[in-house]
Amino acid sequence: MEMNFCRRCGQALKQSEHGYVCGNGHQIFNEPAPSTGVLLVNDLREVLLAERRAEPAKGKLNIPGGFCELNETFEATAARELKEELGLLRDDYGSLRYVMSVSDPYLFGGENTTALGVIFWAEMKRDVKVTAGDDVVGVVMIKAKDIDFSQLAFKGDRLALRRLIELGVI
Repeated sequence: MEMNFCRRCGQALKQSEHGYVCGNGHQIFNEPAPSTGVLLVNDLREVLLAERRAEPAKGKLNIPGGFCELNETFEATAARELKEELGLLRDDYGSLRYVMSVSDPYLFGGENTTALGVIFWAEMKRDVKVTAGDDVVGVVMIKAKDIDFSQLAFKGDRLALRRLIELGVI
């Protein structure tokens, strides 16, 4: 993220080792934005990927999920995002299982930031109806052998899917 003025005193900022510092010595850290994603797997061992509606990476496939809101846990973010993006309720999928954490550059509205994500996987229950909503154009259920990794939106998507393959989940 680029900043010009201190949010505490209004003085001009200079870049520092960990973010920014103003003439009054106020340190503003350049911290990543916490996010989460969920790899949903059906009984055919296919994984659900969503087509992105907006930039960054509009039209590319990625793991459903998004940024944490204030005072929200990773698990609560996952449930909220799956409802917003896919119309899924908490009873539509099994327990969230940790896959890995990922760090990705994220360019949005001309600002560079870093998304620090926790990726989970969960089993989708049978006959669950998925409805594309919010930031999603559509979804695909895909076997591991058919994933075109060049069509994935972010490095973290590629890493998490490869990890799920290594674990033998898909």
